[in-house]
Amino acid sequence: IPVLIYCTKIERRPLRTLGFIKTGAVREYVVGLGIGLVMFGAVYGMMLLSGHAEFVGFSPDISVGMLLLFFLGFVIQGMSEEVLCRGFHYVSAGITNPVAALFASSGVFALLHIFNPGVTLLAMVNLFLFGLFAGLYFLRRGNIWGIGAIHTIWNFAQGNLFGCSVSGTGNGGSVLVT
Repeated sequence: IPVLIYCTKIERRPLRTLGFIKTGAVREYVVGLGIGLVMFGAVYGMMLLSGHAEFVGFSPDISVGMLLLFFLGFVIQGMSEEVLCRGFHYVSAGITNPVAALFASSGVFALLHIFNPGVTLLAMVNLFLFGLFAGLYFLRRGNIWGIGAIHTIWNFAQGNLFGCSVSGTGNGGSVLVT
């Protein structure tokens, strides 16, 4: 919300400059959800195959209402990080070189996670790499909807579908027990 207020009230620019493009927004978001789900599903599969995770079973006490609340929370969280790290940094940060903006926004994204419980150097490298991917996706698609959806579903699937820790914290209930 502070980024939205700053950009629209102080910089006096429209929301489309942050990537909020109306044309095709629903389609972009739905495609992003699919891409993100497939991406995390592939990671989960690799963790199972490599022995870094074990599927225990299905959770007997998962609440659909709680799943929906977690999803809504991740919609807000994922889109907020993308608006700050992509939408804001590519216009408001004053970095005119697109490559520099890509690396700066990826660095900020990684640094936002530096105080997560159990963060490691490898985690920071992976967060930076995801930031590069997110920035390239944002630039290629020309809007914020798809990458916001990918970020949302990645976190939701990680914690509340597949039962893995999200950013070093508990998952709050999941469909699968991992």
